[in-house]
Amino acid sequence: MPKLEYYDDYKAEQTHWKNVIDRTSKDPNRAAHFENAVRNASYLERIINICEKGFEKFKEEKLQKQVSHLLRPPEWERKYG
Repeated sequence: MPKLEYYDDYKAEQTHWKNVIDRTSKDPNRAAHFENAVRNASYLERIINICEKGFEKFKEEKLQKQVSHLLRPPEWERKYG
């Protein structure tokens, strides 16, 4: 499971592999390196997507908690009201 705290590292690694793709794409002698870079960049794209979706879900849940807290009557009113 990807960890959100490594999001920036995942992005940096994806950039690295995209650079490797650019450097090796036209060199038939480096076809294996190119294929490996494509595979790694693809994996990282999926990992980053999971992190971004998870981060959005986290932000929505946090906002929902804040809103529900604001809409809830104060403790004293619930207890004595």
